[in-house]
Amino acid sequence: VITIVILINKFISDVVIKIPILEDLIDPKPIEIIRNGVINKKYEKISAAEIYRSLRLKDISNLAQVRAAYLESDGSISILKEEQNDKIGLPIIPPIDLKDKKTFIKKEHIEDKKPYACVNCGTVKDYSDKETFEKCTHCNHLCWLEACSGNQL
Repeated sequence: VITIVILINKFISDVVIKIPILEDLIDPKPIEIIRNGVINKKYEKISAAEIYRSLRLKDISNLAQVRAAYLESDGSISILKEEQNDKIGLPIIPPIDLKDKKTFIKKEHIEDKKPYACVNCGTVKDYSDKETFEKCTHCNHLCWLEACSGNQL
């Protein structure tokens, strides 16, 4: 029985080497879901809540702390952290645990002239010289939250 399993494994390996398309079916490549603190919205087979949960388990409190994150073929998420911990980004701590109890901004006029992060993808935009919120240039969403660094949470 062991000999048959070894022969089947050898056969599959040889076929995969000769037909590269089969390699993607048998062992798919990782999919980039975050790059430089911004969620890749082109790939939506995993929810933001699942991504945030995985990041929090790695002691990450905002998206800017993530250089890259990948959805692996086994369903796990691998994370490459940013070396600087003070970069500002979208907080991923549940609102009940935020120090300032920040709320989602769904207003037309900006009250505090500071950077905000898109709630949908994490893109950070400086609103220090603006009067009204604009749609996100990355995902076209219009819901912003005050951006903060990992040190501020």
